[in-house]
Amino acid sequence: MEEIINKDVHMLNRNDEEIFSTNFKSMFYYMNAKQDSTTKIYQQKIKINIEDIYNLNDIVIDKLKHYPNEGLLVSINVNYENRKSVQFGSWNEFKRCKFRDSNAIRSITITWDFNCKLPGLKVPQKHSLMVKLTNGITPEEMLNLIISGNVENIEELDKDFFPIVARVDFIDRLLGDELLNLVGSWVDGLTKVHQEKNKFILLLKKHKRKVAYIIQYLITILSGIFALRLLNKIINTYTINMIGEMSKQQLIITINSSVILFSIIFIINKIFGVVAQIVFNKLKEYDDNHIFSITKGDKNKQDKLKKEEKLRERRIIFNIVLTIILNIICGIITAIII
Repeated sequence: MEEIINKDVHMLNRNDEEIFSTNFKSMFYYMNAKQDSTTKIYQQKIKINIEDIYNLNDIVIDKLKHYPNEGLLVSINVNYENRKSVQFGSWNEFKRCKFRDSNAIRSITITWDFNCKLPGLKVPQKHSLMVKLTNGITPEEMLNLIISGNVENIEELDKDFFPIVARVDFIDRLLGDELLNLVGSWVDGLTKVHQEKNKFILLLKKHKRKVAYIIQYLITILSGIFALRLLNKIINTYTINMIGEMSKQQLIITINSSVILFSIIFIINKIFGVVAQIVFNKLKEYDDNHIFSITKGDKNKQDKLKKEEKLRERRIIFNIVLTIILNIICGIITAIII
């Protein structure tokens, strides 16, 4: 039996030409294989300190140790709110930084580039994991996510606050999913922020775009109705049956009244467009959160946000109440004219 087994093993032996062909295919795949990419966003309100970032790196490195690895490069980019940016070319450089800066951190981007040896391939394949920690994705970044079409939970894009974005570029799908799951577990373990907020303002924030449209266009529509009714009333005072019977003076009055009324509507639309934009911005900023607790600037930023929260509430309520009152006044005047 042993002799038969040895003969079977011998059948698997390959000549030099077959070995060369296999290695060539592996190298060709390494040079030309197109990586897939998946991006996941996390919407939790959290706090991140420097130990949390160290912990994330430990988790990722521990996972990579389970795969034959032929090279690893960790790069970190730290952006401050004063537009200052610091790049670290290795993890050790990042760990040596004491973060005594008085500026608040806007974002931290960590990238792990590594060559991983996969089953069936002689040549290690390049993979990459990027985790971005930020106080909110900019409109440009969100547009890039939508265009790329690689966002895993794209249904969350109607919300404003995305403190963490993770992207993995992979050849092996299983490894890519495992890395994203590791980031998700790490996010679940971060300190959550729980603060009592005005539920009415939070409801308005959820529908802030609709609120802005109502503020701008409802009063414009009511003003338009008021202008038409007033113009009709002016024309009805004329003792004529057809437009051709208008006197020169009546025509001048009609034209002047039309221009004045629609100029007023235009001005009202512009004024309340500004009011709507103010309310939209204040609602967007409401319940804002600074996720970093690393530098002195981060602490100052968090204290500032807490102080400004009540002021934002008052401004939002004032603008909405003012709009409601003006809408009621326009409605009453229109009803009287009708």
